[in-house]
Amino acid sequence: MPLPRNQSSEIASIKRDHTLYLNAFTGLTYMNPDDVLQGRGYGQYQAYEDLKKDGHAYSVLQKRYLAVVSREWKVEPASSAQADKKAADMVRYHLTHLAARAEDQDVVSVGFDGLCYNLLDAVLKGYKPAEIIWNEDGSEIFPAQVKTRNQQRFPFGVNQTSGRWEMRLLTPEDMVHGEAVQQMYPRKFFVHSFGANDDNPYGAGVGRTIWWNVFFKKQDIKFWLQFVDKFASPTAIGTYPRGATQEQKSTLLAALNAIATDAGVAVPEGLGITLLEAARSGSISTYKDLAEYMDSEISKAVLGETLSTEMGSTGSYAAAQTHDKVSQRLAKADADLLSDTLNRTLVKWITAYNLPNAKPPRVWRDFGEQEDLNSRSQRDKTLFDMGFKLKPEAVKEVYGDDYEPIQEQSQEVTPDQFLANSGVDNTPVSDTTDMAETLDFGSIIDRVLKWQGLSIGVEYLPGMVRFPGRRTSKKLRSGYGHIRGYVGADDEALDCYLYPGLLNLEPGGSDAVYEVRQLSDDGDFDEHKYMLGYGNIDVARQAYLQEMPGSFFGGIIEVTLSSLEQYRRQPLNLSTSQSLPIASNFTELEKDGIDRYTEQLAKRTAPIIDSWVEQVRDAIANSSNFAEAQERIIQLYPDLDTTSFAEVMGQALIASEAAGRWEVLEEVRGAEFVESETISFAASKKKKQLPGLSS
Repeated sequence: MPLPRNQSSEIASIKRDHTLYLNAFTGLTYMNPDDVLQGRGYGQYQAYEDLKKDGHAYSVLQKRYLAVVSREWKVEPASSAQADKKAADMVRYHLTHLAARAEDQDVVSVGFDGLCYNLLDAVLKGYKPAEIIWNEDGSEIFPAQVKTRNQQRFPFGVNQTSGRWEMRLLTPEDMVHGEAVQQMYPRKFFVHSFGANDDNPYGAGVGRTIWWNVFFKKQDIKFWLQFVDKFASPTAIGTYPRGATQEQKSTLLAALNAIATDAGVAVPEGLGITLLEAARSGSISTYKDLAEYMDSEISKAVLGETLSTEMGSTGSYAAAQTHDKVSQRLAKADADLLSDTLNRTLVKWITAYNLPNAKPPRVWRDFGEQEDLNSRSQRDKTLFDMGFKLKPEAVKEVYGDDYEPIQEQSQEVTPDQFLANSGVDNTPVSDTTDMAETLDFGSIIDRVLKWQGLSIGVEYLPGMVRFPGRRTSKKLRSGYGHIRGYVGADDEALDCYLYPGLLNLEPGGSDAVYEVRQLSDDGDFDEHKYMLGYGNIDVARQAYLQEMPGSFFGGIIEVTLSSLEQYRRQPLNLSTSQSLPIASNFTELEKDGIDRYTEQLAKRTAPIIDSWVEQVRDAIANSSNFAEAQERIIQLYPDLDTTSFAEVMGQALIASEAAGRWEVLEEVRGAEFVESETISFAASKKKKQLPGLSS
């Protein structure tokens, strides 16, 4: 539908404002409606300028102005077009060289930051006019200087043609109406406003707010000084005898005057001096409290907070940080308003004079906080330990161009190189290669270590060879085993490396648990390995890399014991088969379910059987004859851990029964993992309910 009539035109314009009727049709200037300025300052902006004579007011105003000027300014092109980029470069150059182009005789010329500082006077007084002095060098027109002007010379009036506000310049020739400079001299004058709106072009500076605070503070200090003068020292009273001569009276008066400055005075006999203490009911702290209160109100009005200028007896760091953020928000708001003024005037005009077909760039102040690289590096290191690394382009963006990779990513990294590149000390914390000869592994009983409530099956002691006879054969520096009763995502026991000191007769080491993310040959996640008892994360990382190739390492983090609860093996509930991965759960579509379960059973028992075989092989290898080997095997038998094997086989029996393959018709007794309890299996076609298994 078409736009309704008069929707695009201004109805309640300034020209139709009945309160400005006289100004609109006579051309008279509009008086600033600031009642404080008109009433207490008699219409003179010097009243607000005098506020800077107060030390606290000057301090907070400086703080607010400099919070803007101290920020780096930038020029951003309007788009990626070549003409727009050229316009941005040109504006940046002219603003940068603004002060250098001033004439030598001009002692008050300022650069771009100085111009911004002067324009911020609008924060105090509401607005600040400025005049541009243009120049040209044959190829470009540029601003040679930008001079800020006194507000008293530039009132506002209503343009009789357009009905809009226009800034006027009062001159000796026209002190009533003034010259409409923005019409008479296009691209010459502009004004920066603070708190201005469509009905009030003069703005509303903080001067009208803090004027009364400064006034009351001045009056307070005046009475404070009178109080000090009256009560700080006693009043001296002199007495002279009746009939004293004029000379004696003069001598006494001189002595009284001398009391104020001299330590002592001498008077002739017959003349007397007494000191009169003035009685007071008030307290001098009243004046001090009032002055501090006024300072606090000034700080709130100018900065929005008080902690950055006033230090109390006690304070909160969090509160101070909050107050500082308030000040920063004010500074950014001031910078944004100032940038808007410059972008629609000075920047726009420089572009229009020289590159009329280009879009004007944007000037702005950077309020981005400088990142703490130390904190960032610690965060990146933590992410690396978790298995993530920065991309090369991110390293350059964050840390600069002064860094390069130690080696190409395509080259194979050995464990020692990995340790060196990671920044971890590659020197072994303790050489555990021959630990079997230096430690008495008395803390383990029947190859089981009790540690922080965990039962750890110790498969290898430090110094033992893992995978003997294979390509991956490794003589361990740490202990190795599994955490009993816990199963990982791969349906296998939680494997762990043990700090050698944990296995000593007098156990040592920390209570820390570290989780290593182990990768497969193709770089995908394989399983978790747990490092128990190591002193810190670097030592744990080093210990892992001494046992495994660096390519298997996918990161390490510290975890709590409670986090392992998710892997605790759930007690078998034979009243239902839904919690068991057994044959009865396979659908008809899974015809090979039993075969799969058999493979799973073989996979789960293989590490246990391999552990037995390795121990038997070691017993035979360390024997000199058959009789000795027989004796070693007999001695080894009680130490073989059958718990895990019995648990797996118990589940296999349950699975077979539940699948209806065969029935157990008699009780099975004497299994080591049951400890005198009976495992009963009963099959019933009508009622499928199996007794619980405890272990």
